[in-house]
Amino acid sequence: MKIDFPKPKTVTLFSTCLADLFYPQVRHSTKSLFESLGYSVTVPKDQTCCGQPAFNSGKWDQAKPVADAWIKAFQGAECVVVPSGSCTAMIRVNMPHLYEGDKDKLAQVEALAERTFELVEFLTYVHRDETVASKLAGNPVTYHYSCHQRELGLKGETEALLSASAVVCHELEGKEECCGFGGAFSARMPEISAAMLRKKLANIGQAASQGAQCVVANDLGCLMNMQCAAQKAKMDIEFKHVVELFSSETLAPGGEGRVRGT
Repeated sequence: MKIDFPKPKTVTLFSTCLADLFYPQVRHSTKSLFESLGYSVTVPKDQTCCGQPAFNSGKWDQAKPVADAWIKAFQGAECVVVPSGSCTAMIRVNMPHLYEGDKDKLAQVEALAERTFELVEFLTYVHRDETVASKLAGNPVTYHYSCHQRELGLKGETEALLSASAVVCHELEGKEECCGFGGAFSARMPEISAAMLRKKLANIGQAASQGAQCVVANDLGCLMNMQCAAQKAKMDIEFKHVVELFSSETLAPGGEGRVRGT
């Protein structure tokens, strides 16, 4: 995969709903990381949901005004960074569909989509500084490859970052298999979702038996789903967004929301 995008001076952070409401340490850590890398970071106060829940439910008439508000908040951004493959995929892959009948607005949305990147994608293809891996630290991990990474055409970038660092990463069997969350899918088809989640937890348990102490992913929806199930199963393993692995010397102190299985 090749991205020809000039390194910006300023990055604009899209917090995402899950980071804003449930994982504020991910939002804070992302901002601190990019500031430590020399970027000026802006966080629009009027940012909203990108409209993904309504879009995925087929309610495009409800998704569009939400997307309109998101576009208004970010339209002047030099570059948008998102700590979520899911929200990035909504902006890059799906949001343009909402404006297919409006040529001028579609061009605006497509231009903004081209300036929007998932966090590790940005580090790999825009920041392009291999020394960033030296800032990673922590206990042995295993990596869950979320579905939306694949939708973005990303494969192996996060694992490459981990392998270049001092963090030990144990292979997760079935790492490319969905954890069963899928947003509204888990509510509409709970039996199927639960079966997928049980298989994922079994594979996590196997990785834990090999020494993994933490499950790492790029999407908070996946982490929330797996973490809650692990709590119920009383599994002693942590769940973290990859940005939380950057050393405390890089990131501001935090820690809220890092829930173990017990």
